Amino acid sequence: MKIRNYINIFLIITWMLVIFNFSNQTGTSSSGLSNRIIIGIAEIFNKDLTTKEKEELVDKYKVIVRKGAHFGAYFILGTLTIILFIDIKGTTKLSFIISNLICTIYAATDEIHQLFIPGRCGSIIDVLIDSCGSLTAIIIIFTITSLIKKNKSTNK
Repeated sequence: MKIRNYINIFLIITWMLVIFNFSNQTGTSSSGLSNRIIIGIAEIFNKDLTTKEKEELVDKYKVIVRKGAHFGAYFILGTLTIILFIDIKGTTKLSFIISNLICTIYAATDEIHQLFIPGRCGSIIDVLIDSCGSLTAIIIIFTITSLIKKNKSTNK
């Protein structure tokens, strides 16, 4: 195995730990983080928001930010995973399937983990959003590498 494969495995495990750390936050901490992100972004555009306006923005965008975070976190995991398996196995169906399975299984175990965290709950919808995030990345990277491989073989 190449040194870059070990580096990628390290990055995958590190990113899984980042996801685990976010999932390990209590419901109150997790909501507070989402709220601070929404207010922080809003204040870039308008520093003079009232408390009521901030609350309205949080209510309006909380679900989008939280579900977007799920999608984004697993998009990164999917990217790291497919890059590793393409490097090891090539642009094959097996690389695609293994990468997708790893990400989906991790998403499911992550939601199970949340069942044991105060103020959190496991959600099938979140597993689906996580899986869509990773699958989107896997499809994009897989398609790009397939096209590059095809282009190289055509130009020989």
